[in-house]
Amino acid sequence: MLLAIALVGSSTLVGASMAPAGAATINVSEAPEFSAIAYGDRWDFNNVDDVTDMSVVNNYYAPGMPNADPSKLYTFPKPAGNQLSFPLRDGTQLFLVRTWDPLAVPSGRLGTMIPVDANAYTKVSFKATYDGTSSGAGVYFDKANCTDTPAGGPDSCAGGVFFSLLNGTHVYTINMAVPPSDASRPAAWSGLLNRLFLTLNSNNVLRNISIDWVRVHGTTGNPITDPYEPGQTVNLGGNDYVIDARPRPRLLDPDLAGGQDYATTVRGDAWDMDQITDLSSWGYASVGQSGGRITGSGFSPPEVANHNDPHVYLAMPSNRLNPRRWHRLTVKASYGGYFGLADVAKQGMDGRFIWVNDSLFPGAFQESQDLVVVPGDNTFSFDLITDPVEKINEESIPYRKGWGGPESRWINGLRWDPHEDPDTSVPGRTWTLDDVRLARNDIADPTFSIRWIDGSHETNSTANLYLVGAPGAAGGTKLNGAPIPTAANENTFVLNAPNLDEQGLFYVRLEITDPSGDKTTTWSSGPVETSTPVEFTDIIPGDTFFTDVQWLVKSKIANGQSPDVYGASAPVQRMAMAAFLYRAKGSPPFVPPAESPFSDVFTDHAFYKEITWLAQSGITTGYPDRTFRPTSAVQRMSMAAFLYRFNGVLDGVDPPCVPAVAPFVDVASDHPFCGEIQWLVGTAITTGYADDTYRPGVAVSRMAMAAFLRRYHVNVAPIG
Repeated sequence: MLLAIALVGSSTLVGASMAPAGAATINVSEAPEFSAIAYGDRWDFNNVDDVTDMSVVNNYYAPGMPNADPSKLYTFPKPAGNQLSFPLRDGTQLFLVRTWDPLAVPSGRLGTMIPVDANAYTKVSFKATYDGTSSGAGVYFDKANCTDTPAGGPDSCAGGVFFSLLNGTHVYTINMAVPPSDASRPAAWSGLLNRLFLTLNSNNVLRNISIDWVRVHGTTGNPITDPYEPGQTVNLGGNDYVIDARPRPRLLDPDLAGGQDYATTVRGDAWDMDQITDLSSWGYASVGQSGGRITGSGFSPPEVANHNDPHVYLAMPSNRLNPRRWHRLTVKASYGGYFGLADVAKQGMDGRFIWVNDSLFPGAFQESQDLVVVPGDNTFSFDLITDPVEKINEESIPYRKGWGGPESRWINGLRWDPHEDPDTSVPGRTWTLDDVRLARNDIADPTFSIRWIDGSHETNSTANLYLVGAPGAAGGTKLNGAPIPTAANENTFVLNAPNLDEQGLFYVRLEITDPSGDKTTTWSSGPVETSTPVEFTDIIPGDTFFTDVQWLVKSKIANGQSPDVYGASAPVQRMAMAAFLYRAKGSPPFVPPAESPFSDVFTDHAFYKEITWLAQSGITTGYPDRTFRPTSAVQRMSMAAFLYRFNGVLDGVDPPCVPAVAPFVDVASDHPFCGEIQWLVGTAITTGYADDTYRPGVAVSRMAMAAFLRRYHVNVAPIG
């Protein structure tokens, strides 16, 4: 089909020696550009990262075409000589930003991970050398979060603008903020886009194209709107406009890959695949180890089933992994052969991460959504904890319980499935596994080094850092006082968590301003957690007392019974209550007595200091037999008395009920702790149970105590 032609923007580039006599020299900022801001690295094809998640689709070889050849349909060219070069025929597509499948795990530079903001960037420009005759071409896009599924009619989620591809070397600038050129793709350029690609034609003749750079850019507010390179001079209207570079910040840490690694920390040996013992077993594949990586291929005899299900199990030090702590997954793998997603031989390029969840039933598998893999090297980083938790799961499995959800509190096995290619030839699809890293969040406990670089650094540029709740969020808590002078190489700022007014999970917003006042903002790809992380398996987000336990632990009033278990349902022992209240008071200076006031608490008791502090503070007198009974459970009536006295004994050690009305059906006005329980109700620390009971003799659980202390902190007086 012959495409209509949009105008190609053009301006004259001149050097200083070519400037007309008497011309004024004016410095102007380069246009804001998507790849520079989103990745901190422009699409100038001088490094392999520039083509991360890019692909070329040559529809001339698509199924159903006279020259159908799946091996030539998809290619993944690499930069060479600061250019991206590839052959083309009619219908060849260069995907700059792509999404394979909205349900696939988002990672890297996929549009589901980093969409294009069409409202901020209105033009697409590129410089290319083409050896064919003039032909039609277009810039096409798909809108994110759009659900229209066309059935033979126009696709309202897609749009495109036509232009003409010319012989020779040219700079093309296509204004996307115009009515779409293709009636079958009528969407306007607006909102967020998860696919952006060039469609190039060659009049049905095999031709070649080399692309020097691509810019998806906005406007600057000055006369120069096309994407000229910093340092270039543009003569316009008798004036020389010198292009100044904008800052190109890139946050290195915190990042999506996270911090401390499970295999290194717990196993004592990273899953770096430098030895076969990094695996515990494998199946449906021939597996070996060489060159610091695991190698795999198809297996013989070919008549054996499951060629599309090769897999390896990672060696684990025990059969219990805490998914609330370890959830940031990075996989490095590579592949031979060519690309395709169909369930036919030499395609099936879908990897999966699989885990065993015995919380369901022994050996219950949980599968991730597809990870689209491509020939050559692949690196994926993503968070296994999703919202909702089952979003990470393949939608077809019968039990979708996610990673670290209410029914996935322990993980018992880890497996990597490199592909689903059913090829039965030998060696079939070849692949390697280079590295697997399962990490926790980056943590500032108490400090963390935020690291960044500026790809277009200028002397006297400055940076400001903020903590925000999510990538893309504005505002935030400023971390630095005066602006930070930036260096040409890596920059570091030490975040000191105890200095923060609020603790939590934060992303970092980085704002760099150059000497001319140009400003660029970027965000970290992953969060940093301040203070003590709450990563227990028995109290997780969504559980009734999760927020209370999180506050208690981060306030350093309580710890878990182990690194993985808080002991949420366990009763609070009286010795632990003493420790809670001592810490809640700010751990005041206290010298314990040389002689114990209690017959069952010796001076070498683990909580001797806290128990004797409790006694000398008048919060407890112990029992009449001079015992404290440190391991006995704290009853709800005793908890009321402890908190009342902790608050300062306002009306005596045993306050009366005033008025003399029982606060609950099971707490009479003459109950020995009626006054304390009534105070507890009056301060909104408790409301009792739905049946109007208080249940004074019931033991207080550790999670309920967290709620009582947090309510005291909020409703009565700050704790700590």
